[in-house]
Amino acid sequence: MRRNTTIRSSARGRASVRVLYLAASVPPGSWLGRIPDIKTSLAATDARWGLANSLGTLGELTGFLIIAVLIGRLSTRRIAAASAAVAVVASPLLAFAPTLHALSAALFVWMVTAKSLGATMGALALVEQRRAGRMLMSHYDAIYSVGMLAGGAIAWAAIKTDISPSVQFAGTNIILLVGLVIALRNLPDEEASPSAGQSILRRLRHRLQTSLLILAGVAFLASVIDSALSQWGAIYLTALTRGDSSWGALVYPTMMVLKVIILFQMGRLLRSIGWHAALYGSVVITIVAVAVATTTSSPVLTLAGLAVVGAGTAVLGPLVNTGAAEQPRVTAGEARTVLEFGEIPAYLLMPAAIGLLATQIGIGTTLQISTISAIVGCGILGHVTLRRGQLPT
Repeated sequence: MRRNTTIRSSARGRASVRVLYLAASVPPGSWLGRIPDIKTSLAATDARWGLANSLGTLGELTGFLIIAVLIGRLSTRRIAAASAAVAVVASPLLAFAPTLHALSAALFVWMVTAKSLGATMGALALVEQRRAGRMLMSHYDAIYSVGMLAGGAIAWAAIKTDISPSVQFAGTNIILLVGLVIALRNLPDEEASPSAGQSILRRLRHRLQTSLLILAGVAFLASVIDSALSQWGAIYLTALTRGDSSWGALVYPTMMVLKVIILFQMGRLLRSIGWHAALYGSVVITIVAVAVATTTSSPVLTLAGLAVVGAGTAVLGPLVNTGAAEQPRVTAGEARTVLEFGEIPAYLLMPAAIGLLATQIGIGTTLQISTISAIVGCGILGHVTLRRGQLPT
């Protein structure tokens, strides 16, 4: 009887973490699908749009600073619950922004809570993975991708049926909020940090282990790819089709399709070919796919290339998160803050950098340079991680 109760408790905990991942992924999927329309409605140039997004992403830095201080001192479960609720309520504000300045402010509010949610839900997912003793992070990453895919599909359908972004965002997020209310009471929690009683500076220094910093480097480069292709891939395809935003709205959902399939099979794939082959295959596949997507004049081939990019980069999330979970003397939440520290510069700087570079050499060439250089870097740092024995075999 006790074993059955434990199994049911674990199942409810995993289900609740899945709801967190959906709450974190459906809104940005919807947002990315409406970017071309919103950018056009605000009459924003590539440079101004990139700058506005970077200013809004300062909210990520604020959210990171908040979670870096609170994690390990307050309950990870409670922080995750509060962050999820506020993020779901705040994200529709993007659709009501009448100016580029208002959009930046709305992004700031959303990103503060989204960053906190990202760190804490990842920590709770690692808690469940440790309890299960098997690969679960790829499953949760797949759930996140499903949420992004669903959000993008909703955006595409809304465009086709002439539903405004505000109505679309509000309707979707009300459903998510109801799901959160039902699921949050079953969320797991993690054990207290060994350094919980120390000063904030000591606790932060305690996390800066060489192995975690290498993984943070992989997280940074993976975020460069995501930041480059998630927004500018849609803008690139919209321009390629002479302003047809419905094509642009398909970019992120298309990228997610193969990625979801690979992530759900990641555990089996890793048991079959191992981390080394998965990592090196990721590098080769991504380079070829980006080259095809940005050199063809066919919208169909561009979409296909971007879909393969999603599959090619699927291994990076499980790699950095599983590696972080294996680190000694830190909780999953503390390890996640180091990974978040690696991701922030990419999301903070890349939108503006790509926007400025695109005005000089074009969006296609810019996407090639940023994505290919980043995936090669992931391959190098990932190789170092594997050589150091930081991942379970």
